[in-house]
Formats: sequence, C-alpha cells, structure tokens
Amino acid sequence: MKNKKLQPEAIRYAFRLTIGCLLVLICCEYLHSKNGYWALYSVITCVWPLQSISIKRVKHRTFGTFAGMWLGIFFAHLLTKHIFFIDLVVAFCVFMAIYLKMFGYGYYVTFVTTVTVLLICLLSPGDWYVAITRFEMTLLGTAIALLVNLMILPTTVNQQLAEQLTQLKSSLQEYYQDLCTLSLHKESAIRKKQQNAFKVLQLTLQRLKESANEFNIPIDFNITLEKVYQTLLVLEIFMPVQLQHQELKALDQNLQLILKQVCPLFIEVNFEKTESLQTELIELQKKLKQQRSIAAANLDIPSTTLYEHIELSLLLQTLQDLLLNLKTFAFSIENQILKIAPKKSTHNQH
Repeated sequence: MKNKKLQPEAIRYAFRLTIGCLLVLICCEYLHSKNGYWALYSVITCVWPLQSISIKRVKHRTFGTFAGMWLGIFFAHLLTKHIFFIDLVVAFCVFMAIYLKMFGYGYYVTFVTTVTVLLICLLSPGDWYVAITRFEMTLLGTAIALLVNLMILPTTVNQQLAEQLTQLKSSLQEYYQDLCTLSLHKESAIRKKQQNAFKVLQLTLQRLKESANEFNIPIDFNITLEKVYQTLLVLEIFMPVQLQHQELKALDQNLQLILKQVCPLFIEVNFEKTESLQTELIELQKKLKQQRSIAAANLDIPSTTLYEHIELSLLLQTLQDLLLNLKTFAFSIENQILKIAPKKSTHNQH
C-alpha cells in the first residue's frame, strides 16, 4: 500500500482539473452555449501537472486554433466548388497533424483545427460561424486553464523536481533494503516484495527521464544516476544467500552491519560515514584475500568455498562502487540540479 498512495502532485493536478472543468460548465450554462465541449477539451488538454508545461500548452492551443481557423477558412473559400481538392487538403492536414505532433503541440492544433473547419464547410458551405465559435470556446477554455494553473495549487518546476528526487531516493533505498532482506531470508513473499520495489524504481526513473528536458537536467546527472541503478542490479547478482564456510561467516556478520549502515545513505549522504564504510570494506577485502591465500597454499579449499570467496569478493567490490556512486549522486543533486531549477523557473515566468 505504501507504493500505491497518491502523490501530492497528483492530488493537486486532479483538483485543478476538476475546478477547471466545473468553471467551464458554469460559464457555458451562463452563456447558453451549445459548443462548450471545445472549451472543456481545452481545459483537459491545457491543465497539466507542471505549471510551466500548462502555460506552454495554453499558448500553443490558442495560437494553433487561431492559425488553423484562418487556414481552414482560406482553403474553404478558395476551394468552395472543388470538393475533391478539399478532400485532398483534409487528408494532407490529417497527415501533417499526426506527423508534426512530435515537434510541438501547436502544430497539431493548427492542422486539426484546419480539418475541423474544412469538414464543417463541406457540410455547410460558407458557414463560418462554427469556425469562429470554436475559436471563442477555445479562448474561454484556455483562459480558464491559465487561471487555474496560476491560482489554484500551482506546481512549479522546483516543487516537482524536489518531489521526484525525493521519490527517486526513497525508491532506491527501498529496493536496496529488499535486496539485503532477501540475502538473509529467501522466502517467496520477500522475493515478490523485492520485485515490486524494482518495478517502482523503474517507473520512478522513467518519470524523471521524461521530465529531463523540462527540468534541464544535465547529462552528467543522468550518467551518475544510471551508475547507481546498474550497481544495484549487480549487487542483486552477487548478494550471498547463505554462506556455508565457517571462517566466511565471521566476515559475513561484519558485512551485514555495513549493509545496514549503507541504507540511510540513499536518502542523505554523510561523506564522513561513506569514507568510513569504504575503509571497512577494504579491510574486509584484505582479510578475505588472506584467508583465500592461506587456503589455496594448503590446498584444502573446497570448490564450493572457493566460489563463496569469489562471490563475497565481488560483493565487497560492488558495495565500494555503490558508495562511490552515491557520493557522486549526492554531489550532483546538491551542486547541479538545485541550481538549475530556479534558473529554469525564472525563465518560464518571463
């Protein structure tokens, strides 16, 4: 249930969208408008979780509708008596709307509006009232969307970035905790919990990557984050379940203590603590290497124990890599992301 609870940004977004739709219904009822669905659709498409994206879509929809309206009127007036050519223009505009959608929402709105006006003119030649009404209703919808985005619980770039980073760190920590638990208890319920934590982590990473352009996140941060993620995957491979060799069990107890101390570092990195843990891991590696050398010299090391030695050695090295990546990750958040977000937000206000 922890992973299924609603996020604050989702609640704010749902509230803004509901208020916007209610305002449209009230205005259309007051104006006795029969084409209020265009205003309602404008609110639905322009009210987004992030304020800066919402404002951008309001601009694109307003100017796209205006340009599409006049394009549609121009082609309809030019080709009034040539229905075949109007059909060709409609097909061309549909293609352009779909193709240019990836380059900008404004292009999509422009050609969809053009198609709408042309189709209406095919049914009722010379009737420009519907085209003008569409533009008026779009203006009403975008105005309400803009008002809602600015006045009702707005979510800025800074707020959403901080929330996504907090959620990301929590997801990383939860996945790591489940890996550690799974190494001690190999039950199916724990395995399922670990798999769910992995899915949540993947979704969180995907959300952050989708927002990278809006947040202007530097490439270095994405590379560092990817290293932390990959290190956790490697850690899952080398995490021992149960060590059989008696001498290794003593090292394993020390290792379990280190694993517990690493967990809080996903939320807030303590650089002194990280250095201390890295030193402890290096000492464990030295002890493990000494044990392996003595056993190999006496030729009394079983193949299963040798495999455990190798597995434990790889685990210790992976943990060192994880600590190093966590330090870089924390440094990247503190010195890059948080400085870029206010700059981006200021730019959007202008």
